[in-house]
Amino acid sequence: MTREDGAWLADVPAVPGAHTFARTLTGLRKSVCEVIILMDDLPDDAEVAMSFRFDVDDVTVAAAARLGQERRALAAREADVMAGTARSVGDLLEHGYSVRDAAELLNITAGRVSQLASRQSPNTDPTPDAVGSVRRSQLLPRGHNVEPDLFRRGVRRRSSSVSPPQMP
Repeated sequence: MTREDGAWLADVPAVPGAHTFARTLTGLRKSVCEVIILMDDLPDDAEVAMSFRFDVDDVTVAAAARLGQERRALAAREADVMAGTARSVGDLLEHGYSVRDAAELLNITAGRVSQLASRQSPNTDPTPDAVGSVRRSQLLPRGHNVEPDLFRRGVRRRSSSVSPPQMP
């Protein structure tokens, strides 16, 4: 990819004769995708995987392109870690570990463990059956009491066991 007279130019080495241009990088990405689909006779809704190599003298553009590549790689790694965390939550709870222990092991909050556990269950009611051997009290933050009929509807009520300080 190069830049000439305010426009971005791209050649697609994997597709002989495929080249295009656009004023913006966003437009260029779209144009390159269209050219590949047309030249390779792909379906119009085909997803085209592509990466750009910038052949420019501007060190600012080169540095920004490298950072963009690093950010994409980091986002992919983050997605892998998130998927692994979700699997680990399910495994830990299935093996009888508490939400708080799972949170400590995974370096996330107990609330996040509960969220991940509820997403893994086919039913949205966070009952012990839905998240393994987790007790109802482990799914709620400290200081919250839930009456059984309200629990099924997800309603919480703040505990009133702590009384406010008395004025003299």
